[in-house]
Amino acid sequence: RSFYQFFDGKQHLLLAVYEDAIRAAALELETICDGIDDPLERLHISIVTIYEWSEREPSLATPSPHLAVRSMAAFIFELMATDRDAVVVATEPVFALLLSVLQRAADAGVVKADNLRADGAFLMQTTMFNAFGTAPVGDAEGRRGRAEALWERLFRGLAAA
Repeated sequence: RSFYQFFDGKQHLLLAVYEDAIRAAALELETICDGIDDPLERLHISIVTIYEWSEREPSLATPSPHLAVRSMAAFIFELMATDRDAVVVATEPVFALLLSVLQRAADAGVVKADNLRADGAFLMQTTMFNAFGTAPVGDAEGRRGRAEALWERLFRGLAAA
């Protein structure tokens, strides 16, 4: 009975775990970005890092909570259909950090961000969904290359050179 005093059910318990993982991810991403002065490189490293965390197979994740992001993917995708607002709130720490990095790059004139929230959402969703959906199973060695290839597509677009 005490479980239901704190959570409305299994979904809300898992959401609390996801929120903790996202807060830990935001803190680690902030630490990673703190050492980078170039605004475009900060954005680049943010996207590549979010991709790598999102693609990581749960069985290979270290005990760091942020590496549980992928293992929560199926739950979060399901919850988006029933409680989108809860997912938006839970994901806010990483999203807010990404918006800050994107704003800094836009202020420096190295990217165009006409609608910061929409552009940030596009970057985050594209990065995470690409990592969740396209990575070959058991190909951890190629993760960084896939992350860099996604960055190139995001930054340079799909136009022929």
